[in-house]
Amino acid sequence: AMDIKMLKEILFGILVDLDECFKKNGIRYFLDSGTALGAVREHDFIEWDDDIDICVFDEDLPRIKAAIEKENDHLHFWAPEMIEHNGKVYCYYTALNKYDRHSCVGVATADSPEGPYTDHGPLVQWTNEAIDSYVYDDNGQLYITWKAYGLDPERPIELLARRLSDDGLHLEGEAFMLLTDVEDIGMEGQCIFRRGNYYYILYAARDCCSPGSDYEVRGARSTSFAGPYEKYEGNPILRGDGKVIQSCGHGTLVSTPKGSISANIQEGGYGSE
Repeated sequence: AMDIKMLKEILFGILVDLDECFKKNGIRYFLDSGTALGAVREHDFIEWDDDIDICVFDEDLPRIKAAIEKENDHLHFWAPEMIEHNGKVYCYYTALNKYDRHSCVGVATADSPEGPYTDHGPLVQWTNEAIDSYVYDDNGQLYITWKAYGLDPERPIELLARRLSDDGLHLEGEAFMLLTDVEDIGMEGQCIFRRGNYYYILYAARDCCSPGSDYEVRGARSTSFAGPYEKYEGNPILRGDGKVIQSCGHGTLVSTPKGSISANIQEGGYGSE
């Protein structure tokens, strides 16, 4: 069950979103009842309050509906990772909860890559960040991996893993750590493959997204999927050339009909978005 503290955090997030939306669209509103009393008297929620109370004008209702629909046209979804399993296509994606601002990993399934997809909702919710999922099939056992603790100033980023159920829709067992960002340079966008006796992790490090991005690809390997992994002493293995390609990282792997592996890497060129 959700405790009252978490509920109030979600409700406050909803109120902040509404406030931003209404101000942007010139919509009038005011706090009412317990919410107004808490704001004036407590500068917070009243201890026993478990909802938010606002009032709007009747004539603004059509504009409110249109404004909210417009704001939700660009929901926060990114980093989809797709696999085929049990005759289905699975899309594991990162999403941002609009109300508590925590990211999570969700999953949707379809009969073909083109869809339509059935969304099964959040799968991995881990502290305040779970992003960049990658699912690996280790001899019939599915594992989901993700980036954690990127927003936690008290600990380094980790790449975590956990078993999945055979239907790919539920977590099993306990999470365990694959790699830790001891260098404090960032760590995300991992993908995993096996060659010979080794499991290999390719991952992205440094700045992904700013105008000065220096995103790069690094690697590590282990004789066991669960680790420990040894980082390649020659890292990084791929980076921008400082001329045409500014940065590169967060790739995924595709097996070719001939049995080779192709790495598709996100690249950013100078002057591009």
